[in-house]
Amino acid sequence: MAYLQSSEKYIRHKHKVYIKYKYRDHPACIKANKKARAEIKKARINFERKLANSIESDTKSFFAYVKRNSEAKIKVGPILDSKGLSVSASEDRCNEFKDFFASVFTEEKPGSVPEAERIFKETATNHKC
Repeated sequence: MAYLQSSEKYIRHKHKVYIKYKYRDHPACIKANKKARAEIKKARINFERKLANSIESDTKSFFAYVKRNSEAKIKVGPILDSKGLSVSASEDRCNEFKDFFASVFTEEKPGSVPEAERIFKETATNHKC
């Protein structure tokens, strides 16, 4: 994450302390973890504050950050077939969508397509700029 760059020094220190003592419950490791966690939290708050202040001029970054950190993933909900039964298998869902859209969009014969009424009386060749 972009905001972790300012906390990188504390994260590296935490790793070095752990490598030295090889025991996460050692007082030095606990102290280094607390310091790193506090710095990450402070950096995150500053980053989010900066995003919020620049939302009017830079909406793309804000919405990218929100989308990246949202926990809700968009999924297709339950689908009912023509009999009213719930369809759960992927292939069956695809077939239900195919059947639905096939019924909505019809195929017309070339001779039966109606012609649109002309709105403009001039053609492009008669137009003078």
